Order: sequence, then structure tokens, then C-alpha cells
Amino acid sequence: MDFQPYAKNQVLITNQYDNGEIRTFDVSNLVENLQYSTVLMESGKLTFNLHKDSNGFTAFNGSKVQFTRDGNGVFLGNIFKMGTDATDVYQIIAYDQMRYLKYEDVLFVNNITVSDLFIKICTIFEIENYKVVTPCNYKVPKKVYKGNLMDILKEQISFANYAEGKQYFIRDNFGILEFNEYSNCKTNLVIGDGSLLTSYQYEIGIDNNTYNQLVFYKEDGKTNKLIKRVVKDSGTQKRWGVLQKVFDIPENQNEEQLSEMAKKYLEYYNVESRTFKLSSLGVDGINAGNGIIAKIEKLNTNMNMLVTAATHNYTKDMHSMELDVWTAQ
Repeated sequence: MDFQPYAKNQVLITNQYDNGEIRTFDVSNLVENLQYSTVLMESGKLTFNLHKDSNGFTAFNGSKVQFTRDGNGVFLGNIFKMGTDATDVYQIIAYDQMRYLKYEDVLFVNNITVSDLFIKICTIFEIENYKVVTPCNYKVPKKVYKGNLMDILKEQISFANYAEGKQYFIRDNFGILEFNEYSNCKTNLVIGDGSLLTSYQYEIGIDNNTYNQLVFYKEDGKTNKLIKRVVKDSGTQKRWGVLQKVFDIPENQNEEQLSEMAKKYLEYYNVESRTFKLSSLGVDGINAGNGIIAKIEKLNTNMNMLVTAATHNYTKDMHSMELDVWTAQ
């Protein structure tokens, strides 16, 4: 992976018409201001301006969009929004197939793992191109789940990450929906002093996702009483005050399992949050879920970082990126 500002951008749009006809158009010469962004466990998004074609070409919501650089796949998805103004330009927003996991439904789950739940959802909703790169053995509690499929998967993956000390995630890899894990996605790319970095921002605080008192609860169906368990850190409460967050107790969780989960959750949340943003020259293939090495002497930093969000900007003869990262092993 390296900086290739002169790679050839190609954007293809495929329309399916009411009469069943399918046609693909190369609109590379009509496109400008390409931006590709990914966030961990969210839909990948491609935005661009599309100049109106004098030959009458028109894109539609639902049209397939393929974006490649020197023939290497960057984005594959569908148009979800189109806008225009007094200029002869459309503003296009397209998402990859992660967007379809926002589908809402009701699922009964019984004795399967988190990666099996991913397979179940892909099978039910006829997502053909999917892959489990690293299976997860954490069992999903037996119950009926309803609502947004992505939210259901996020919750169970977060339980698995805490329980196993892993970083599982789902992402679209140019048309293949992957269940993956951070250790498979590390790279040797160094961003820092003398290596691609153009600027950075570093912030430490307790205002976002920091908690030193956790409440776990569930309703006892037999007694109609509320069962609550509280864990806290008195030391940080003296310094920061009480910062509380509430969680459901998973079904079939015994006291030992609950105690272990509460301990791990408190270890995770009872720390100052660190926001680390890197601005650099762009490298294709660095997206949410990848690992990079950040090396910045002023911050005494030389460590592996997990990319939690990435935005790639493509303009004429220039490719830059903005990365949100956090410390990983």
C-alpha cells in the first residue's frame, strides 16, 4: 500500500429500466469531487458530483455504482439519494450493501454463535455475496429479537468483543459482506513523521463514552420485580463525579457470567476517552477496520492503531484521507 495520486479513477453506473433492459455507463469524465467514507459497523458511503450529460444519460435511485482505481475495486453499491440545483450538476450519495442491514424484522435465535447469526441474516435476506473470515464462538442468548438488523448484530458483536477481548466487525469489501476481525486487517502502513502525515488532532476527555458506574438490570417474569446489579469505581468517581450507564442483563446469564461481564465492561468504560485524528496523503484500501502504525515523535507515539473511520477525498491529481484511530494491540 502506498500513495498513488495519479491512479486512474473509473466510475461506472448501471441502470435497470422498467422494460427489463440493463445498461452500464462509464461516467468517469462526468464525475468530480469523489469522497469515499467508512465508519466501523456502518454503511460505506460514496458521494460525488455528476455533471449532466448532453446525450441525455440519467442515473436513478437504486442504480448500481462501481468505483475503481487503476482497476482495483474501491466501492460497489447503489444510489440512495440524488439532488441538483441551478447548475447542471447532480449531487449523488451511494451506499454499499451494509445499508440493507438497516432492514427491520423479528428473528427467533436459539443456540447459535454471533458469526452464525450473521450467516442467518444474510441467508434470510438473500444477500448472496458474504463471507465469514474469522468465526466467532460467542453464543447469542436465546430469545426473540426485533428491530433493526444492524443494531441487533452490533449489540451481539459488542458482547463478543468484551467476552473474548477481540474486535469483530462487519464491513463491505467491494461487494462482499465480511464478518471479520481486526487481527486479520492489520497493515504495515506507517503514518507519521516523514511518512504521509500532513496534520493531526489529539484530545483526551471524560465527556464521551466514559462511565465509572454501570447498572445491569432485567425484569423477573416470575416475580414481576426488577433485578439490578451495580458496579463502580469509587476512585475515579472522586475525581470525575458519577458517570453512569445502564445495560440489559442478557438472557440465561448466571451470576458468575454477569460478574465477569460487569468487570470487563467497567474496565472498558472507566477510562478517559482519547480522540485521535490523522490527516495524510491517501492510500487506497485503508478503511474502517484496518490497522495502521502511527509514529509521531511529539506525542511519543509509535504503536498499532485501529481505524474506526476513514474518509478518502479524490480530486484532480490528489488523494488525501482523514482517519479516526484508537490504540489497538
